Amino acid sequence: MIHVYVCFSNFGDRVKYWSTINEPNVETIGGYDQGILPPRRCSSPFSFGCEEGNSTMEPYVAAHHRLLVHACTVSLYRDKYQAEQGGRIGLTLLGWWYDPRTQTPNDVAVAARMDDFHIGWFMHPMVFGDYPPVMRKNVGSRLPTFTDEEAARVRGSFNFVRFNHALTRPPRNWIEAACRVVGQRFRLWRCWRGIGTREDSEFEME
Repeated sequence: MIHVYVCFSNFGDRVKYWSTINEPNVETIGGYDQGILPPRRCSSPFSFGCEEGNSTMEPYVAAHHRLLVHACTVSLYRDKYQAEQGGRIGLTLLGWWYDPRTQTPNDVAVAARMDDFHIGWFMHPMVFGDYPPVMRKNVGSRLPTFTDEEAARVRGSFNFVRFNHALTRPPRNWIEAACRVVGQRFRLWRCWRGIGTREDSEFEME
């Protein structure tokens, strides 16, 4: 946490928007499920090429601790710096949107489930103090729990949330479709196809 003190103390008079973690949902999956980002931990049959790791448990533990560190950082800023510096603090998520491939109940349900597993994984605790019910149901004892004190600290630990929206994906319920399995957490959905045409964004860089 030393670097947090350094940043707030030295730059808080000029920096008015602080993001504690950039895309923790991406870091967690890449580092502890797929093994394509540091620290490159994963386990077969969900991912390959890692020397050690457990893709069925470690992503949830890593995400849990990211949430706790985020909440502690927000508490520090609010207690010692925010009133004087007048800044705002939150975090940045990769905000893929999951749009049902069809309007069948199964496809609608799997799209909602993917939103909860991807965005709700971090947003739901920050709003309600616990993980989404669908995660509790499907992950079971592998999903860590918050103490009452931790839940109170995590709940409301943001003034804003940034979303890096990269794309929209149309998942299909895995029972109905032959999906390619990539990663333990995402075993239900990796079977999309593109929607529309690929085009450049029309905006100017300054």
